[in-house]
Amino acid sequence: MLRKLFLLIAMVVVGFSLLASPTLADTHAESLDGNQTVPKVVFRLDDVQDGYCNEAQQEIIKVFANYSVDDKSTPQSISIGIIGNSFGKDVPHVEEIKEIMTNLGDRGEVVSHSMTHDDFRCKTIRQQVKELNDFKAIIGDTYFPDKTVRTFIPPLNQYCENTTIPAMTQAGYDILSAQCTEGFCYNEGDPSSNPAYLPAAASTGGWDGPYEIQPANTIFAEIQKQIEKNNWSVVMMHPYEFTVNAPENTEVKHSAIETLRELIGMCLDNGYELVTYTQLVDSVR
Repeated sequence: MLRKLFLLIAMVVVGFSLLASPTLADTHAESLDGNQTVPKVVFRLDDVQDGYCNEAQQEIIKVFANYSVDDKSTPQSISIGIIGNSFGKDVPHVEEIKEIMTNLGDRGEVVSHSMTHDDFRCKTIRQQVKELNDFKAIIGDTYFPDKTVRTFIPPLNQYCENTTIPAMTQAGYDILSAQCTEGFCYNEGDPSSNPAYLPAAASTGGWDGPYEIQPANTIFAEIQKQIEKNNWSVVMMHPYEFTVNAPENTEVKHSAIETLRELIGMCLDNGYELVTYTQLVDSVR
């Protein structure tokens, strides 16, 4: 009888212990919920193309692909905006970009920066749909078949709400990223909306000419300001900002590359997560 009593007590204790301790599934769920609250930063590189600051383009992307913490490889996410009609003829450059982006896997996102880089406000819905579809077929399917193109960075950061949004929907794009202007950010929307409006409010090259790399602290302050409002931020980069004498001398300015590396470190040290546009949107939908 006494033995049965001890066994009963032991079973009750184990039962309470199991109830009090989170299961693996519970822990995973908590982790996912927690990740949704972690501030997220998207770094976007505009104007990826042939014959235009090629080395700078490659070095910028490599900063993310080769990033390490305490000598441990920890690749970071980047979204690159390609101009379709200007990409593909410079084989060594294209192959380098392809290899880096392939190795990044889901951390490397290919974004349409249009085929022509012409102002979309001047185009009909039909013209815009064709250009968006052409990008998927000519750039996405040809060079990056393992990646899904969902994001559009409009040329000059300009678009027409009444034509571009319907065109994006018809072409299967659900993320739009233009830019904010000083003191105003048009339709800075919820990432769970469709389309998700995710404009850039931080810029590595500043907002006025000559568009040279800003100090890491200055850029980070812009990131913080947008995160305080949205819990996410988008950072806009251009290749020429990372050259010696933009845009005439296209030699890579290594101090600018180091500034970018420092900026990434500041984001990580403050608990921010670097993501692509699609990673940001998919984390809340």
